[in-house]
Amino acid sequence: FFFNDTATTEIYTLSLHDALPISATPSAVCAGSNVALLATTTMITTGPQTDPGAVGTPTFSSTADEEIFNVTLGTLNNTSNCSSVAPGPGSVNSSYNNYTTSVAAPTITSGQTYNASITVGYCATGTYSNIACMFIDWNRNGVFTDAGETVYTKPYGASLLGGTPYPFTVTVPTTATAGLTRMRVVVNESSIAPTPTQAGTWGEGEDYLVNVLALSNGGNTWSWQPGGMTGNQASATPVATTTYTVTATSTAGCTSTGTVSKTVLPLPATPTANNNTICGFNPANVSV
Repeated sequence: FFFNDTATTEIYTLSLHDALPISATPSAVCAGSNVALLATTTMITTGPQTDPGAVGTPTFSSTADEEIFNVTLGTLNNTSNCSSVAPGPGSVNSSYNNYTTSVAAPTITSGQTYNASITVGYCATGTYSNIACMFIDWNRNGVFTDAGETVYTKPYGASLLGGTPYPFTVTVPTTATAGLTRMRVVVNESSIAPTPTQAGTWGEGEDYLVNVLALSNGGNTWSWQPGGMTGNQASATPVATTTYTVTATSTAGCTSTGTVSKTVLPLPATPTANNNTICGFNPANVSV
């Protein structure tokens, strides 16, 4: 509402707490195509603030060649060199460095996208082709091999001797578990992408912590109409423009609703082929 007098104009925004954020992608579809529906609450959870640890570490036997000179993700920005040894448990120069006890964890939020980079260089006088990967343990189970946990893979090739930065973006899955979790960066002198526990000759691995803020449904149950779908994520196949309504019900029996309209584009009329009769080798005309 608005409050006006001769001196000032003030605008007040009213927030309707019974309206759920809801989306449908893509924005427009052809009749009969699939639509992804997503509803979220505005509740953000922080999760456990303890390091869940990780199963195994990467190991490399040579202190020469590939080295990780810098890692960034959101507010995290850590620079190291060929003589750096991280203070965290298990750190070994130019093999594995554990920065989970010394580098502040960036806070990243479910569904958001963040800038990131890995800078790869060398601890010798030559350059060699390699692949580097960044892994994030989105479900805090101590491994980096679950679906979606390889968040970046550097293309195979040589970097500059003093280091080449490789920028990319990381989108936090909407299904990510809230809390502190491990991030691992590994570079390996090979044409095969390194694993999170890579054992090799030339390369390095580094561990960090990131703090995930996740959307929480607070134990809600979800119901979509039309269609009777359940869950905060649903799929539909509309044949005409449709408005979907989702209802969230809390464990206490309270409800909130949200709506989204999906535009459906009509399919073209089914073409009909017409036959023509020709004589000999005269040109044939074909039409639909």
